[in-house]
Amino acid sequence: MQIIGGKYRGKKLFHQSNDTVRPTIGRIRESIFNILASKINFDGIHVLDLFCGSGAYGLECYSRGAGEVVLVDLDTHIAKRNAEKMDYVTIKQGDFIHILDTLNQKFDLIFLDPPYDTNYGEIAINIIRQRKLLNENGIIVYETNRDYLCHPDRPKGVEGSSEANIQIKQYGKIKVYFLQN
Repeated sequence: MQIIGGKYRGKKLFHQSNDTVRPTIGRIRESIFNILASKINFDGIHVLDLFCGSGAYGLECYSRGAGEVVLVDLDTHIAKRNAEKMDYVTIKQGDFIHILDTLNQKFDLIFLDPPYDTNYGEIAINIIRQRKLLNENGIIVYETNRDYLCHPDRPKGVEGSSEANIQIKQYGKIKVYFLQN
């Protein structure tokens, strides 16, 4: 696993795969970033990588010019190792609900890659909306398993979004939602 673009392109990322951690494979991340590149300019943006695992999504943004990246997970030891010597990367360890409730800033891009067998992504989307943590025209990228959807086309919590503000991509059993504010 490595960073696929920007200043740190090719930098190897430490990761682990087990029952609770499953890093997004490179070709899916590359596709996601190709889509994002057509929607936003990474220069100076503020990024939140919730359920960050290795930090791959957030660090990819940092490599592409993000101004600030916040990585959040219950276990941050791998993310810390990958973000070593990178300025403007903040790592917060703890429960995502508590951390979302304590954030005092808005983000231009938020990644949600929670464990597939939970409703954590839906809870996070609701908190992000309630607390208005996403800037105008900001984007949430929500990765989930297509078999764990409360609605065939949209995860719970996304029902209020207009069709124009949702893009869905499917990669095998994985669905990625791009929710634009």
